[in-house]
Amino acid sequence: MFLNLVGKYHSEEPVDKKTRAHFKKIFDEIDTNGDGKLSVEEIKQLAQKMDKGIDIQDLNRIKYHLDLDDDLYLELDEFIPFLDLISKNMAAREKMQEK
Repeated sequence: MFLNLVGKYHSEEPVDKKTRAHFKKIFDEIDTNGDGKLSVEEIKQLAQKMDKGIDIQDLNRIKYHLDLDDDLYLELDEFIPFLDLISKNMAAREKMQEK
């Protein structure tokens, strides 16, 4: 499961402004209460919408590796590396399928 990669992924390059704006739109859709941060419940709801079961271990992994300030929420700057990883993972899969 690619959630295991979260702990290994630390992008050295920041995302460009266009990508950041796109990721912010995604973040805002996930942030259902509009408080500017993602709770565990909001992440669980996202997983359910995607038909991807996330168990408590996965949620703990996400929190451990992405919640840099240990406030139990993911702010945009903490969540962008995760979205960037997903985006790069999907692009790599598409490339492999084209071959």
